[in-house]
Amino acid sequence: MKTRAERRALRKRTCRHFRGTVNAECAAGIVYESLTDGAPGWARRLPCFGDAGAAVCAQYSALTDAEFAEADRGARAAMERLEKLAPRVAEIRKEYAGRDVRLVETCPACGKRIALEHHGANGHVWAACETPGCIGFME
Repeated sequence: MKTRAERRALRKRTCRHFRGTVNAECAAGIVYESLTDGAPGWARRLPCFGDAGAAVCAQYSALTDAEFAEADRGARAAMERLEKLAPRVAEIRKEYAGRDVRLVETCPACGKRIALEHHGANGHVWAACETPGCIGFME
């Protein structure tokens, strides 16, 4: 398992266009598999991570130090918002175990409405605050 410092270093050199290999292409329109031979493990050989010796992509562009710092602040703020909701999510899982339920409550991060949905079959919770950019996730 990578250390926090190693994960941060990887994020810092990851291309700004990378959107995850669950998508066929990046934000610049490059099809990921077209950059490699397609053999098993092809995603590890993508140039998106700034690794020397990987395939080459003309669209590769790492974040500047200022952009990375801003993205890091945004990620930390998002985690702080989620941490405010975490105790309520735990309560919902316990209270509604095995049952489906949809709730609308007050968002603990911004004070507006947040929709919460608990799925009894797997215990997963879905949440969406009405404030753009506040809390939104699906387990």
